[in-house]
Parts: sequence; C-alpha cells; structure tokens
Amino acid sequence: MTTIYPEDIEHIKEKEKTLQIIDLRSSSNYKKSHIKDAISIPRDAFIINIKKLIKEGTILFYCNEGIESDNIALYIEKKYKKCKTLSLFGGYKNYLEAM
Repeated sequence: MTTIYPEDIEHIKEKEKTLQIIDLRSSSNYKKSHIKDAISIPRDAFIINIKKLIKEGTILFYCNEGIESDNIALYIEKKYKKCKTLSLFGGYKNYLEAM
C-alpha cells in the first residue's frame, strides 16, 4: 500500500490506465461530492460489494480522514496479489482542503 496526496491524483490517473477510485464514505457523503471518476463502496458494505473491484491493476481508496482507506488498501493488497493499492493521505477532508 502506498500513501498518496491530493496533488498526485491527476498524475496517477494519467499514468495508471487501470486505475479504479473507491470512495469508502457513506452513500450520502458520496452523493454530496466525491473525487471525479470514483465509485461508491461504503465501508460498512465493503465486504458484500468487494466483487465490484478489479482484481488486478491499481486501486485508490479514500475515506473521510484516511484511516479506513489505509486498512482496506492493506487488506486488498494482501488478498489480491495483482493489485497495487493506494490510500489518500488525510482522506476526502484533506482532498477538499488541497483543491
């Protein structure tokens, strides 16, 4: 798992053609605003919806503050060896402040 910063997102989108961005926040928070191209898989329903993930390539996870996304990224990287996982430092709150 690699920690990234908000200013890295656009560069990663260009570089990683298989990038999948996962918003782990609640559905209501996702509906209010989210990172462009992100899909919503709320943390509380993550295990049920894990089948929505690509099983290889790069996945960027983010939550509200970066803690849950770190844990999920580590879990997925161990479970799916062909996945490279990224976690957004400080989560969506940090993203909003930086953008």
